[in-house]
Amino acid sequence: MTDVALITGTSSGMGMHAAVHLAQRGLRVVATMRDPRGADRLHAAAEAAGVTLDVRALDVVDHAASAELVAAIVAEDVIAADEREDDLDRLTPREREVLQLVAEGQTNRLIALRLGLSPKTVDSHRTNLMRKLGLHDAQGLTRFAVRRGLVSPE
Repeated sequence: MTDVALITGTSSGMGMHAAVHLAQRGLRVVATMRDPRGADRLHAAAEAAGVTLDVRALDVVDHAASAELVAAIVAEDVIAADEREDDLDRLTPREREVLQLVAEGQTNRLIALRLGLSPKTVDSHRTNLMRKLGLHDAQGLTRFAVRRGLVSPE
């Protein structure tokens, strides 16, 4: 299950920095604020940092509305986690090995040496992984592996 951080009123520079930092550490960040311009600034800051935030501009930022929002997000994540269980089941043992090594930052050449394969075979496994998991790059594979507990986020 994904950890969720709820931040309210993040239009200050410090609040924006905290929201982006938490997202970079793998938390799902939900930011609520009354000012739509602040939401736009936060979206821009997140995009510049290469992370995604769930920013909601609410008419009234109150604890009850924020709690309902987080409850809905956690429920979505539980359902999505159940669906993702099937993703790992579709991978071969070799694809899981390659996924873990890619997530650890290994190059195709190093993975090939470690597993006794050709770099082209490793590239084929990587391509198959991205196709099966609906991902488009090594960063996506790494995030997937971290979320699934195959590697630690550090």
